[in-house]
Amino acid sequence: MSQSQNQRTIIVGHGAQDQAEPSKWALSSGTVLAKTVRDALRIAQARKSSLVLFAPNATRAMADQPSGELAALCKRLPVIAVDHDHDRDHQLSLLGKGVHEICERLETQTDAAFATKLAQAVQRARTRFKAQRRLLRMSGRLRRGPRALVKRLRLLKHRNRRLQHYRQLAEQCVANIAHDFRTPLAVISDYASIVRDGIVGSVNDQQKKMMEKVNTRAADLNQMANELLDISRMNAGMMCVCRRKVSIPDIVSRQGTMLIDRARAAGIRFEVSVAENLPRVYCDPDLIGRVIINLAVNAIKATPQGGSVRLWATLSHDHRQVTLGVSDDGPGIAQPELDRIFERFQKISDANSDQKGYGLGLAIAQKHCELNLSHLQVESSVGLGSTFRFDLPVAKPKPVIAKWLQQIRNYRGPIGMLDVKLPSPTNRRTSDDFDRFLHRSLHKRDLLLRTSQDHWVLLLAWPTRPFESWETNAREGLDEFNRSRCGDAVTDFLSRLAHAWPCCEVGRPRDQASILNWFDRQITHGPQTPAVPAPKGAKSLTAQSAESHTG
Repeated sequence: MSQSQNQRTIIVGHGAQDQAEPSKWALSSGTVLAKTVRDALRIAQARKSSLVLFAPNATRAMADQPSGELAALCKRLPVIAVDHDHDRDHQLSLLGKGVHEICERLETQTDAAFATKLAQAVQRARTRFKAQRRLLRMSGRLRRGPRALVKRLRLLKHRNRRLQHYRQLAEQCVANIAHDFRTPLAVISDYASIVRDGIVGSVNDQQKKMMEKVNTRAADLNQMANELLDISRMNAGMMCVCRRKVSIPDIVSRQGTMLIDRARAAGIRFEVSVAENLPRVYCDPDLIGRVIINLAVNAIKATPQGGSVRLWATLSHDHRQVTLGVSDDGPGIAQPELDRIFERFQKISDANSDQKGYGLGLAIAQKHCELNLSHLQVESSVGLGSTFRFDLPVAKPKPVIAKWLQQIRNYRGPIGMLDVKLPSPTNRRTSDDFDRFLHRSLHKRDLLLRTSQDHWVLLLAWPTRPFESWETNAREGLDEFNRSRCGDAVTDFLSRLAHAWPCCEVGRPRDQASILNWFDRQITHGPQTPAVPAPKGAKSLTAQSAESHTG
């Protein structure tokens, strides 16, 4: 079948003139005649047609045709009306009913000229018709869009709930398994040490080496279990830090024996170099000890037999912080891997093939350093070895607060200083337990300084919660604290909002200097001293308002 038979032009006309005139228009396709709009719509539904053309008389009569049928016809095909009357109001009425193009014929216009003009009108009508169809499809999608989005959102929420549930189950399972691993691992390590040391009978050198290997692998498994537990605590927001004044030699000596044995079993020389007369630092000794173990064990694994690993500590030039580091003469780390070395589940590709683990150790060590107002850094050269180091503030108010301000430098909002003390003198054990309780009551941005056995200073950075919220939450948790410990109960504590900065930009050096000077004076002179001039923008509480914060 030819194209002209497939795609016909529907001519709507009244009388002989309307039926004869289209033959002069040089239409490219075949034609089929219709007397009314209803006939044209029926033909368009039954046959393949490409165009509807209203002859002059039919154009005049379109005002009397049902608008619904004309609108339905205009939705199916391009519609052109040939007009001889030049009536603008009538033409606007036709365009409003959906006609795509009006083609006027002048009295002086020849048939050939009008045929050319009509061909141009046909092209415009088809273009407009396609654009309208496209707009209709798009508007339909837009109307259906909100319903589809709501349906998809419900589905995503349902899937997210299921994934969250499975994730919690997996984390709980991993945490339980890791926790249950630690007890048998401790038994294995203890019995291996008893056998190695000859307590239950003499052993030869080969048996000692075998027991040392058992101890080493048990320590590896214990470290992996600790890493899995730490990841679970971090994800649950339960990683607690208890910072206090500690001695660097005490931290190093606590871990040194195990590391020396580990290095000797691997045929590596392990050296401890701690500068003399180091001041005490402000940190959580347990977390810092685990950072040291992590870095030293990694260095021992990466260093070939006969190499050396050095654990060192030095005081900075300004005497404000102590730098701890672990250096080795192993193969080093390439720069592309240095960029991602502190990410979770990242392992160094060129490390010794017998390394075990999940690639979590350095990510956890970095988190432990951040909890202790520090940041883990690495320097490495391929073929020359690596050095991992971090800084801890000296246990004095000004260096500690300076490190704290540096850590929260992007914070903008109120900062408050609270004095907390126990109402009556207590023994050392009770005050130490209360110190751990206070640490658990803090947000991760907050800082706790212990100025004496029964007195603390809290620095709170809460953008939305009022400072009174801390006291309310702390008193609610006091009963649980007393139930979970043996010994004398802490029945009450005294708290006072000593100073508040309603709005502070910690990142600005001027604000940092003002806060440091103010806190340093307050902690140095104590809360009973006369009022110290507050920095610009600070808000001091009156005696009456301060009493309202006293428990």
